[in-house]
Amino acid sequence: MATKALTAVAQRASRNHARVRKARAHAQDWRELLISQDAQAIWSKLSLLVRSVTAEHSDKQDSITQELFLLLLSTDRFNLYIRQGFSSEEIRLDIVSFLTS
Repeated sequence: MATKALTAVAQRASRNHARVRKARAHAQDWRELLISQDAQAIWSKLSLLVRSVTAEHSDKQDSITQELFLLLLSTDRFNLYIRQGFSSEEIRLDIVSFLTS
């Protein structure tokens, strides 16, 4: 019985932690997220952006988010934004340009 109670508490904490991460990602600007290097928070914010820009179904939006995340990561775009002093809005607009091109 103790195991069941511990499992339920662990699952609830996990769900609450995921909600806090999503809320934090939504609240932080792009520049802060990239400086923090919190991949999950960056992913969450990128996913929100993809969902707001694209009219695709949710399963395609997940694929688009994954492809975009990997593209930005593999081309060192995230570091470029920080090194070049992009503002949060400039980062958002640049990412949107990848989605609309």
